[in-house]
Amino acid sequence: MQLFDRRKLKMKTLMDRVHDLDMSVVKPIPKAGTGGKDFENIANNIAQAKAQKKPIILMAGGHVIRAGIQSYLIDLMERLLL
Repeated sequence: MQLFDRRKLKMKTLMDRVHDLDMSVVKPIPKAGTGGKDFENIANNIAQAKAQKKPIILMAGGHVIRAGIQSYLIDLMERLLL
């Protein structure tokens, strides 16, 4: 059973796509201890993996980026490289 007809998809280049994102959606990074329990758990797990020299894989979909967490991801990547 086919869920949708792929022939009906209209492909556009990135330049032709319309979006409503601008810098106003980028959220600032809160001070330590104010990021919420889930975020702290994820951060602690990543820190533990780095300390144990284990591989770290982070996956995020478009909706996560759209939520304005770009600053978090950039900060995380910079910290992991140190």
